[in-house]
Amino acid sequence: MRKVWLLMALGVVLTACSGRTVYRLEVDVLSFVPETDRSGSLSLVQGEARLPDDPAGQLISLPGGEAVEDGRFEAQVQITNTGTLPLEATLEIRLGPAGDNNLYDGTEGDFAWGSGSIQIQTGESGTLLLNLDLTGAALDLVQQGQFRIGARLGIDSGDLMAYEVQALDLTLRLRPFRLIPAP
Repeated sequence: MRKVWLLMALGVVLTACSGRTVYRLEVDVLSFVPETDRSGSLSLVQGEARLPDDPAGQLISLPGGEAVEDGRFEAQVQITNTGTLPLEATLEIRLGPAGDNNLYDGTEGDFAWGSGSIQIQTGESGTLLLNLDLTGAALDLVQQGQFRIGARLGIDSGDLMAYEVQALDLTLRLRPFRLIPAP
């Protein structure tokens, strides 16, 4: 009986150490945004809200970032058109290197990872959903191990809206064996 348990334990350990093992890391970016900033209203004059409310965005440190194989980002924002005109709202996700002090100025290596928009008639509500795959420049930046992320919600047309950010989730898939140098 003891040999059976030993063999089972050895099997579990070897499976966990396999070169094909992929780990999934989930980062709730919304948890970095104070609850008071997760909802509010925007007018055409005010124009935009940044999440978090810091031009530098949120610093994410990921030791062993080169093990990241791929990932995705999912955002969900509930929007209500409280104005008198049809509304178009946009959500943009920005990335930048750790040393960037302003993710929204297009300098120091920051860039728009992706964006989505929604049109809502007066008095109606809708959900802006955004799904982004971690590829290309975004993947290269995350694999550096430290990066900044931020979101910008804005009014493109219309006059007034209320919003509630319900999700900002970053999911990364890592293969730890990528950290072992090749001979």
